[in-house]
Amino acid sequence: MKKVLNSDVVIASEEELRFTTQMLIRYASDYYKAYEALVEKYPKFGDLFPVKYFLVCRSLELAMKAYLRESGLTKQEVKSHSHDLEKLMKAVQVKGVVFSPIIQETIKFVNLTYRPKDFEYPEMGTKEVPELSPLASMVSLVINLATSKYMRRKGIMPKGEDLPDDVPIPDFP
Repeated sequence: MKKVLNSDVVIASEEELRFTTQMLIRYASDYYKAYEALVEKYPKFGDLFPVKYFLVCRSLELAMKAYLRESGLTKQEVKSHSHDLEKLMKAVQVKGVVFSPIIQETIKFVNLTYRPKDFEYPEMGTKEVPELSPLASMVSLVINLATSKYMRRKGIMPKGEDLPDDVPIPDFP
């Protein structure tokens, strides 16, 4: 619930303040770093494949949610997309992010397994999944987009500048 001081000023609830862009970026980055560490230790595709896919998909989900949160959506509006990568992708596209047709199809394809949580609670049968490395590369870009948008709003980075690849993700306040 939001507290209204007068008709011009609205203060966000404590619950809204806990669901921040910064927190979502941090978690997206942490899931992505875990994926990278796992790939380094277990480079073969078949080694821990559901875990690798889960980490990339969760990172993508949180990065897109961070972008939406930074674009002004409320906690409830962001959470209404649940774990549906395709719905999140469409919402992010409305906010100006452009995904190539190949990436769009890749997200739709991996979402068939991610959304029903089949990487976590597998059903019997063969899984068809897209190649992971292009999806993982795109996740890194979405994390950087959300981080850039956040840093510009905070005045940490001027508009028009790109985020370097090695920029640290801002810590919690």
